[in-house]
Amino acid sequence: MDTTTAAPEQPAVDHAQIGANTGDFDVDPGVWDIPDPWDEPDAFDDEALWTKRAASVGPAASLALGDPAWTVDVLGHARRANAMLAWIEYREIGVMHTVLSETGKPEASARGVRMLDIETQAAARIAMSQGLTQRQGEKWLSEAIAMRDRLPVVGRCLRDGVISPRQFRLAVSRTELIDGQDWATKIDVGIAAVLRSRSGSWSNKGRVRWSV
Repeated sequence: MDTTTAAPEQPAVDHAQIGANTGDFDVDPGVWDIPDPWDEPDAFDDEALWTKRAASVGPAASLALGDPAWTVDVLGHARRANAMLAWIEYREIGVMHTVLSETGKPEASARGVRMLDIETQAAARIAMSQGLTQRQGEKWLSEAIAMRDRLPVVGRCLRDGVISPRQFRLAVSRTELIDGQDWATKIDVGIAAVLRSRSGSWSNKGRVRWSV
């Protein structure tokens, strides 16, 4: 007679939830130990992390649509997915600006009355693709450049769902007057450390006292 006892079924593990506030995910550590994404834009495995983000939203939403407890989970998963999408957008815009800066040249405007610099050209591309005004495109570009040059570590907090796009924009606006790369690096690392040291999400009214 077979007396083997079946192992109890283990509850499903939400891998997208693992390390939501620390940036530690249940994947090969080598995926994250990579060069700066601005040096090698294709080095970061977007698909591996995005698969976890997307997979966490669908099942939760379909299990009990509208149930209060599940709704909280769905909103949390969606928030982290939105944060990663914003990071991908910022990264792509930053790399586009780098490419245009290295290979582009001033171009005449549609009416030929003035020359458009690289920043104006990049912002125009953003505005055209998203149905925005030129000014809104320029703002989006400036935020992407800030993530690329001034706040890459805080940007990874956005990627990992630690903060929302709104909170990242707040960090950008509060660090606009930083002068000098050494100071920028120290402040970037310091802000990211504060953000990752607090569990849960940052409220809209919450304010952080950043000091390094």
